[in-house]
Amino acid sequence: LGERYIPEFLEARLRKIIEMEIPVAVCSGRHHPDAILNRLGNVYPEKWTLFAENGACGYKLLSGDWQEFYRVAWPSDVIDKDELAEMIQRSMPCSKFFNNPSSLIFRPGETLDISLPELERLCAEYVLKTEEIFKERGVDGIRINNSQIGIILNPEDGDKDRGAKEFAKLLGISDDKEIACIGDQPCEGCNDEKFLNGDFGTPFIVNGPKDTLKVLDGMV
Repeated sequence: LGERYIPEFLEARLRKIIEMEIPVAVCSGRHHPDAILNRLGNVYPEKWTLFAENGACGYKLLSGDWQEFYRVAWPSDVIDKDELAEMIQRSMPCSKFFNNPSSLIFRPGETLDISLPELERLCAEYVLKTEEIFKERGVDGIRINNSQIGIILNPEDGDKDRGAKEFAKLLGISDDKEIACIGDQPCEGCNDEKFLNGDFGTPFIVNGPKDTLKVLDGMV
């Protein structure tokens, strides 16, 4: 709706961290860098590393243009993405649907029109329906991520943890524990499960902007 996605106090802290030359990256289900930065208040865009499509691809701003430095391709040999998109739309009514180059995202309802508990219930139901489709078609190699406001389908090796690994590679960091992985959904099947439960990086589980601020303050 064009509103700020992060509160001003958190944006101010991110601005300070970037001014301290601490490398910062953000990973989003959105498919394009501009869509991500619009939610971040466009704080020093040239300093950010952006991971789109939930980690399936990464972007850096070079010479004024966002340039992709890696992408995990959709496993078309497993199932055609457009075909899967049609199957999902036929079986599950979606208020919004995004068919991106390396991912599929669908939402059962708008957060302004439906209560969050009901939205979470619907998302869990949609996960089960998607698992049924995968079972019927013998689909493997695609991960179902439940963000609790929508469902994101990614290549198995193109998730947020892949983004963290690519970030370390980009920075030339050999000790991956120097990468702080900050997320809020570590539970099984949720959007940050692999990101916060894997063996890469140092995970920090937060419940909201104020907890994120505490983690950032602890880092600096």
